[in-house]
Amino acid sequence: MRTLALVLALAAAAVAEQAKAPPVTVYVGVYAYSISELDIAKGSFLFDGYLWFRWKGDLPGDKTDEFEFALVNGSIESIDAGSRVVRRDGWCRQSRRMTARMRGSFLLSDYPFDRQLLELIIEHRWQGDDTLVFVPDDGAATSGSLRESFLADTVAIGDWHIRDVRHRTFPKRYETDFGSIAKDEWQGASSRYVFTVEVERSLLRYALKLLLPLVVAVAMGFIVFWVDPRHFESKSCLGILAILNCIGLHVVHADHLPEVGYLVKADWFFVLAYVLLSLCLVAVVWESNLHIAGRHDAVRRLARVSRWAFPIAFAAPIVAMFLMA
Repeated sequence: MRTLALVLALAAAAVAEQAKAPPVTVYVGVYAYSISELDIAKGSFLFDGYLWFRWKGDLPGDKTDEFEFALVNGSIESIDAGSRVVRRDGWCRQSRRMTARMRGSFLLSDYPFDRQLLELIIEHRWQGDDTLVFVPDDGAATSGSLRESFLADTVAIGDWHIRDVRHRTFPKRYETDFGSIAKDEWQGASSRYVFTVEVERSLLRYALKLLLPLVVAVAMGFIVFWVDPRHFESKSCLGILAILNCIGLHVVHADHLPEVGYLVKADWFFVLAYVLLSLCLVAVVWESNLHIAGRHDAVRRLARVSRWAFPIAFAAPIVAMFLMA
């Protein structure tokens, strides 16, 4: 009898599993009115726009007139409270206007040639992917382009250019049941929707705001090779002042970035400046010693070579980095 009961229980479980309804497909899309207050140092930005959901039939366990979603990588600052579910021809749709403070993990190793991903990530608040699956609503892009259809014409993000707009879905696996009371309800996987705006930094603005002052400071140091070798004190003071200016600019530059445990590409601009300006001071001392020794031809040769070698050694790596960006 026990064996028969066990067989019947297994058979009933198999039938129940086969009879289980397939997951409901929910189409998701986003329309951004603005993306603002992008702060790389804090890793945040402000999103303002619409988020909509479209599905056919009834959602499992749906007892409210509201699609319950969770914002994974941010916090909602405001959201419309009166949005209702519209039902027609078996389809259901709900859109929500919201303002949300989003968070991101921005990698800065390529700064100022970096590209960043501004993402909005959502999941259903309590349904797993065995009952609900998100699908990007590509059909809502009536222009055929996600950038034209999902971003308002007025969207502008400070010193950044928008390169691409895309969205995707994928299953997210959790190794926790979030304290579920019914341990067999949660299978550990949730469907996740990600809306992504890829942006790149404006190199022209960076060059004018930060690189140009550095070039001026370094050029001031290279002037020493045009000063008469008899004025050793003036030449050494110019070189030291140029180094101090570079240090000050480096500190200001660092204030634009969060604390990171690695050098970014822009740091190498300053490292290059420090090395070349230090070598300038070495060349000034060498030139002074040659002058004192009466080797005036050697002094002139050293000055002629230095006037071109140092600027080229400084400009060539920076130009190459900009060309390869």
